[in-house]
Amino acid sequence: MLSNIWRRPKRLSFRYLAPIAHRSIAQTKNLVTKPENIRNTEGSENNDTVQSELPWYLRDDAASPLAETAQVELPEVPESAPKTINSFLELVAKDYGFDNLVFFDMTQLDSDHDYSTHHQPAKYILIASGKSEKHIMKAASQLRIHIKHTYDHLPSIEGMVTGGTSPRARRRMLRRSRKGPMATDNEYGKAANSWVMCETGVDGLFIHMLTADRRQELNLESLWCREEDAWRYEQQPAKAENSDHIFSGVRRFHTMGPFYMATKGKPLQKLLNSDSSIPGVELKGLISDFEKSGDSTSKFEFYRIIHLLDPNLVSLKSLANILISSKIPKIEAVVAYMKVLMDSQEIAAPEQTTAAMNESVDTRLDFLSQFVSDIYAYSGEQIELVGHPELVPLLWNLTVVNLKPHVIGSRTIDEAIHNEIEKEHFGNYPSVHIASNRNRDIYDLISSYNEAHSLTPTTSFKEMVLFTYGNAGKWDKFWSTFEVSFNLLNDQEHQTMTKWLRLVVYLDLRNDPVAINTFLNKYWSRSFPSSVTDLETRNFESEKEKDLFKTTIQSILQKVETPTSAEIQTTIDRL
Repeated sequence: MLSNIWRRPKRLSFRYLAPIAHRSIAQTKNLVTKPENIRNTEGSENNDTVQSELPWYLRDDAASPLAETAQVELPEVPESAPKTINSFLELVAKDYGFDNLVFFDMTQLDSDHDYSTHHQPAKYILIASGKSEKHIMKAASQLRIHIKHTYDHLPSIEGMVTGGTSPRARRRMLRRSRKGPMATDNEYGKAANSWVMCETGVDGLFIHMLTADRRQELNLESLWCREEDAWRYEQQPAKAENSDHIFSGVRRFHTMGPFYMATKGKPLQKLLNSDSSIPGVELKGLISDFEKSGDSTSKFEFYRIIHLLDPNLVSLKSLANILISSKIPKIEAVVAYMKVLMDSQEIAAPEQTTAAMNESVDTRLDFLSQFVSDIYAYSGEQIELVGHPELVPLLWNLTVVNLKPHVIGSRTIDEAIHNEIEKEHFGNYPSVHIASNRNRDIYDLISSYNEAHSLTPTTSFKEMVLFTYGNAGKWDKFWSTFEVSFNLLNDQEHQTMTKWLRLVVYLDLRNDPVAINTFLNKYWSRSFPSSVTDLETRNFESEKEKDLFKTTIQSILQKVETPTSAEIQTTIDRL
């Protein structure tokens, strides 16, 4: 039964098509050879009819004339640039079909610019937009061939992915054929060849070829432009689109978050550094936009800036919760929280009175104690003072309240030795307040830890303690710390005059007559191990330090009068 219902059709042979093809060719010959069907140059009324009767392969091309190709505007090139730059511009625009060309002359940037020729190899940078990833890949291949044959070397190209697969890659894929796809197979919208960079090796020219979407996302122009032209390349964060696509949120998270902070975090930091303020309504809008961006990597940094601008919007407790829920190491979180406590206005002293400032220090340490207890809870770990280089200095500084914006520290002394700074910033009044009880507790804690672990305090920490006492006007502790910490009576560590140079530079900047008199009367005497005895047995590290020591001593002598001023001046003149 099945054989009667299902019969195999006869095989189609060319002999069945031959008569059909013969008739079609005959009709075509008749249409073409008839005089009335021949198209004349003046036009014929029957032309449309004849064209419709002709087979498609004999009809005239009825396509519309090509539209005029838009001319790509080439950017201006400085006269000082090599002639090869213009040839590359024409090559990229006219031969390869790129548009929206932007050219940067890095040689004209200031030397302190991050991307000047003093800090990176590029002298000229060209940015161009391609039509697609395939277009960019093809153009990059042609550009490599052009440079090879014209300039006799192969350029360095990054970001180009060809369609070929190497034997090694094929073997790797074969081994993984029975496994699931790797997590890195997802590109999250950053397709291959969407950004290709070519280091031409010709006159320091770098060419960046990008798709329009990737170019807008990266905004490379903002990196290499002048500061006065930065406003031209400012971008607003893209608004979230309502989409039913299941991966729309994933794509936005991986492609929008970092670039949102690149455009929004920097202005906030600039406002913070310039002591400016912005309305609370605008800050709330920034918070709303940031939450929509889904960026978690910069969450603490963003809310830290908001907290420092307006503690009412983001509290210290909220920042603590963000750090505890983050994935950063615990010791890093503790250091970050300590830095916030140093600058937070939420717990700042309302007035510069001893009681108010001491209470502020107590609140700082209470917040820190609670945070350390929360973040290390149930972990079985303990915080180590040597676990982070900033932990001990921050712990000490939490017991100190700055009274003035400019405070003398180790970095200030370094700048004074190696550069020139304005001494008018520092007066002879205390610039910090020390919460004595808490400060003593912290110092005892650090000393006990060092003794239990057989550790020696670093020179930088000893100098920080010394300058803190001096900045607070506690000169008795200052000189006792100097004698003990720097081992004045048996100094085997420092075999140069460096410690004396740093001391006299500090006293000159501090400009306190009491401290200067103590130094000249006690530490410039042959009856006591002092700078005079060290001058006879030790040397300066350089002639510059020696000259600075002489000029600093002369500056100190002009501020006070002592019976030994003439003798000191004579000693300085003999150096």
